Amino acid sequence: MWSAPPMERDICHQVAVGLSDWPDALNPVEHQLVRVRGINRACGFCRISRNKTKQGYARKSYYECQVCAVPLCRGNCFERYHELVNEHRQFAYSVKAMYKMLLKKFSYHQ
Repeated sequence: MWSAPPMERDICHQVAVGLSDWPDALNPVEHQLVRVRGINRACGFCRISRNKTKQGYARKSYYECQVCAVPLCRGNCFERYHELVNEHRQFAYSVKAMYKMLLKKFSYHQ
């Protein structure tokens, strides 16, 4: 029976451990929208995709993903944000770093 050399096994183990640390972004059991108390915050996906209100303000939400802790609108933003995370998950080491990377890559600051 064939077995990978020790170095390849170590690399495969590191990759597997790294991926297992990431919550599955589309797993509905873990990722859920929850209402947060306090003030509303700018929707993470709307910030990334530059969606604004008619008056030009950032769209705000009282909801966030309970795993990612990213504020998201109740509409399609929750699903679309997690699809984007799945597409780019190999570029970041944590959920928080992923959000910062997506903001930097897709948005601009005025």
